Amino acid sequence: MILSLPDGFVYDVRALSEVLMQEDGPVVEVATEEDYFRWMFTGYPPMRTAYPLRLVWVD
Repeated sequence: MILSLPDGFVYDVRALSEVLMQEDGPVVEVATEEDYFRWMFTGYPPMRTAYPLRLVWVD
């Protein structure tokens, strides 16, 4: 997954949720791949960030 930011693109991000509706519109919760795989191997939950769906790219 790729996030579009004002400073450029952020690669190596994983979606952690389905599309969620918030007041500002649809979002998806994401985490870095490093945090995602740590969660998969250790069970330690990653820090989640809600990101506007319109700025999320799937590769």
